[in-house]
This record gives sequence, structure tokens and C-alpha cells, in this order.
Amino acid sequence: EFRRVLFRSATERAVLQRASVVGRTFWDTALARLSAPEKGQEPLTPDQIQHALVGLHRKELIFQRQTSAFSGAVEYFFKHELMRKVVYENVTRRQRRVYHSQTAQWLIGQSGERVTEFAGVVAGHFEQAESALEAADWYGKAGQQANMGYAPANAIDSFQKALALLSAAASVPGALDAKRLEWQEGLGEALGAQARFAEADAAYLAMRAQAEASGDLLAQARAWNGLAFLHERRGDNRASVTAAERAEFLSRQSGDDGAAMAGRIRALHLKGWAFFRLGDAAMVLALAAETLQLCTQFRDRRGQATSLKLHGVGHLLLGHYLEADRCFKQGLALCRELGDWRNAAAMLNNLGESARLRGDCQSAAPLYQEALARAREIDSRESELIYLTNLSGALVGLEQYEQAEAGLRQVIALTGMPNSCALSETYCLLAEACLGQEKRDAALAAAQRALALARESGSHLDMGDAWRTLGRVAAALGHDHGSRTPGRAEPAPRACFEES
Repeated sequence: EFRRVLFRSATERAVLQRASVVGRTFWDTALARLSAPEKGQEPLTPDQIQHALVGLHRKELIFQRQTSAFSGAVEYFFKHELMRKVVYENVTRRQRRVYHSQTAQWLIGQSGERVTEFAGVVAGHFEQAESALEAADWYGKAGQQANMGYAPANAIDSFQKALALLSAAASVPGALDAKRLEWQEGLGEALGAQARFAEADAAYLAMRAQAEASGDLLAQARAWNGLAFLHERRGDNRASVTAAERAEFLSRQSGDDGAAMAGRIRALHLKGWAFFRLGDAAMVLALAAETLQLCTQFRDRRGQATSLKLHGVGHLLLGHYLEADRCFKQGLALCRELGDWRNAAAMLNNLGESARLRGDCQSAAPLYQEALARAREIDSRESELIYLTNLSGALVGLEQYEQAEAGLRQVIALTGMPNSCALSETYCLLAEACLGQEKRDAALAAAQRALALARESGSHLDMGDAWRTLGRVAAALGHDHGSRTPGRAEPAPRACFEES
């Protein structure tokens, strides 16, 4: 049926074939660009194209949109994607390559300053044109655009395609080989945001190996910073400190320009965050002060927000809640001004932590909920898991134990690795939620798991929480003689509390 209608007019067929290469959505001026006589292509005049479009619209094979993505171009779309595919299959392979290349060039020229918005589409056309290096370059641009737009899943796809195309190429120009480092770094960042830490680790290790081979000290520093972040997120805080110190050293060795200073500041921030996990308030506050001074000196406002966050968590460790809130609120205002939604969510979460630690779970819950909503909006799985744990903690405080348990078990199911920066706390809270529902055996198992994870991470803060939780569970077990399992060794509450 499609062929009977489509191929009645040779001109309409030629127009429709060109349109099928552009995509489900296409533009009249793009078709004119594809109509240039080259390698035996049949030339079509603008009048012929317009006449054919009118005829195809009349047959309801295509439709015109009221608005267009591009100024000066009329936008159309195929009624059915299946029909576009049928038409596309009737375009010869040689013609497809030419048309795809011309479409990519048209998109680049038509997009102007907005070209990065269409980078993925441009890359796809170059790939179909079998122009591998051009496709790799544009997939790299698409990945960077996706990371900036908080679309890590799209970034991962684009960076992986860019790197695969480069790996398959017989030879790679020096400029593109240098971009490989940026793409590996971007891939590591996006995978980290999706909590795919093992894959992110591989990306940063590949980046580091290439940077070492080329003698690029700054790229080595950036790779070490990426690894420091991943170590902290996986609960290996000592390894995070070591990696951050290596990144700081390499940044200093690479010079004193803006890029080197950015690497150094990032390393100090990451080092501070690892020390927060280790419960060392003095080191956290010292690093917060050092980085805030550097960020102010070099007018790094995003860095200033991160330094304020470090100041805040340092004061949380000391129980200075009003000072912590002042830092978080100042940082939140700055993040909102800069459009830094990832750190804005972190500030909201930290304000929730301050409220929960003061015992005000009623105020904490909506702050966590807002942080969680922000994390989900920007598809930051690693932040989502932390904020869901903290929200569940507030629900435990509000005695909404069943809902809290459901959230905590969801976090455990989604974590997908043996340990993480918040997993010990997750199990502590799970123990509390189970205890609130009189699930004492489940509470004991969760508390013991929390302690084991805290020991692995070396976090004295987590170990203290785990021992206290285990003590509360042990105390509850001691008051419920009828529920004891014969032959089971149970911890002594007093010993647990002393350890905490």
C-alpha cells in the first residue's frame, strides 16, 4: 500500500527519500541542501520540492508543524515512522551516505550558536555517512552537552559511542586523541552520577593511563580526582584521601594557571569530604577555610558553594547546628543563583540533616523530599540513594516505620555494590525501622551488617552509630525473652554502648 501511493510521482519519491534520511522530522530547506547535483543525484529545484511537499501533505503522508526548530525553515514530519523506514530502505547505500553527510552539514550551518543542542543528531548523521572521526567528535560534544544539562544517561551513551569510534579508527589526529581524555573524564562523571561506580572507575583508570603515557600532569590530576570521588562514594575513605592528595600534588606540579588551580581546589574539596566521612571535624573545617579562600581569590563561585557545604558539615560534626544552617543556606542561595542544581539538592539535604540531628524530623522530612525530587529531576542516582536514606531516617523519627523500611530496602536493592558512603547508616536505620515494628531478628541482622560496613569504611562516625544501634537492638532482645532463638549469641547492650 505504501509503495503504491509513494511512488506514483518520481519527484515526490525523490523528495520523500531525502526526507527519510533527515529523519521522522525534517525541514524544507534541508531537502534543498540534499538536492544539490552530486555523484549522479537528480537535481531538484526549490519549486519542485515545494510542489512535491504540497502533494505529499495532501495525501496525508506528511504533515506540517505550526512552528519550526529553525528560523526560515518549514518543519514537517512523517505520519508514520514505519512509512519513513520503508522509504529509507529504498534509498541506495551510496545515496544514504551522501545524504547523511549533507544533512549533518546542514544542521551545523542552520543551528548557529545552538549547534550543541543538536550535536547528537549531527553525530548520528556523520556515523551513518561512515565518517567515523567526525561522528566521534560530535558524539563527544553531545556527551558534554548532556552532562551540562544533567542528563547522565544520554551522556554515557554519547561518550561510549565517541570512544568506540576512535578505538575502531585506523589512525586518529592528535586533536581528537587529546579529546579522548575529556570524553573518558565525562564518561566517568556520568557513570558516577548514575551510581555505576565500577564502570566509572574503569573510565578514570583508562583516562589516567592515557594521561600518564602522554605526560599530561593536569589530566592525571583530574583522573585521580575522579577516583577520589568514587572511593568516597563506595565507602573507602582512606583511599579517597590518598587519591585526593595525589591529585593535589599533580595539580601543583602542572603549574599555577586557572586549570591547575581548579584541579587543586577540587582535590582539597574531595579530601575534605572524605575526612567528613571519617568524622574528623578539625580537618574538614581547615580544608573548608583553605578552599574558600582560594575560590574567593580565583572567583570560583561554584567552588565557594562547595566550600560552604564543607564548612556546614564540619559544624554538624561538632553539633554547631545554627552555624551549619547558616553555611548551608548561604550555599543554597549561591547554588540557585548559579543554576547548580546538584549542589542545591545537597544543601537542602544537609539542612534536613541538621534538623534531624536536632530531633526535628517534622522539619527535616520536607527538606529531604525536596532534595530527593531535585536529584531525580537531574537523574543523579548516587545522590538519590543518599537522600532516600536520610528521608527514611526522618520517617523513623516520626515513627512511620513501615514506610521507612520500604525506602531503606529500596536503597539497599539499588546500591548494587558491597559498600557505599551511606550504606552503614542505611542498615542502622533499617534496624531502627524493624525494631519499631517488633521485627527483632531482622533488626539484629541489620545492625550487625551496619557495624561490619562501618568497620570496612574506617568511619568512626558510622562505627559509633552502628554500635549504638546494635545496643538498642540488644536491649530490646533482652526484654523479649520469649522471642530469643535457641543457641543464638546475642550482643550485650552495655558493651555495645561502651564501644559507641
